[in-house]
Amino acid sequence: MFAAWLNHDDSRGLNTLDMLQGPEGRKFVRHYMFDFGSVLGSGSTRPQVPRAGHEYILEWKPALLTLATLGAYVRPWITVDYPDVAPSVGRLEAEFFDPAAWKPEYPNPAFDNMQPADAFWAARLVARFSDAAIRAIVAKARYGEPNAAAYIAEVLITRRDKVLRTWLTAVNPIVDPVLGADGVLTFRNAAVDAGIASPPAAYALEWKVFDNTSNTRSEPADERQVEEPRAAAPAQVLRGREFVSVTIRTGHAEYPGWEEPVTVYFRRTEEGWQTVGIDR
Repeated sequence: MFAAWLNHDDSRGLNTLDMLQGPEGRKFVRHYMFDFGSVLGSGSTRPQVPRAGHEYILEWKPALLTLATLGAYVRPWITVDYPDVAPSVGRLEAEFFDPAAWKPEYPNPAFDNMQPADAFWAARLVARFSDAAIRAIVAKARYGEPNAAAYIAEVLITRRDKVLRTWLTAVNPIVDPVLGADGVLTFRNAAVDAGIASPPAAYALEWKVFDNTSNTRSEPADERQVEEPRAAAPAQVLRGREFVSVTIRTGHAEYPGWEEPVTVYFRRTEEGWQTVGIDR
């Protein structure tokens, strides 16, 4: 999602590195990315080629279609009109951009194996970049030509919005669940918070007691619907329990996929209820 947003088409395995770091007994893997010369309309030393982001360097199907039709088949990206804003802008646009169809220069197994939950996680990070933040970051580049900075910023804003509409809505966007000491559950809807979806008609909540030893949940103890992302947990479910869970389904006419459940697990501590797991 990050590479698609910025058109970082040279995002291949060769330009990543995993390092095992830390002291003995507490080591961890740190992920590195490098070589950002082919990004934001740049092809390193010249404007990016029009194909970038749309096809791999070698892709048999469109190549054979072009050959078999003697050129009558026109690859869609060939018709894209890149505005002649300034030499420093290169080739970067937002109208034709499709986050789900975006491709780097070479097939990347990490991208091919991306799950909807992975994309949702990444889209939430992209959503943190407000319009003002994007414009401020682009201003740091100190583009010399008139309108160059304004164009780049608007393209990034439009591409960001497309990323969010594609991937924040692909799963049930329930985030940040909290069960207060008073027994009140609150959560957020990432798609609504980002302004790319209207509020849903209702949230369906199903509370159960969870047995952490056997990894099983009891029969439904309580089911209810609420219109806001806030609800009091049933006292009979919480009373004397160490672990409880709530399954949340979101009802929205435009996004039927939101009916897929998100299950949240809470553990009772001395300070109150702690969120210990989310199954999406």
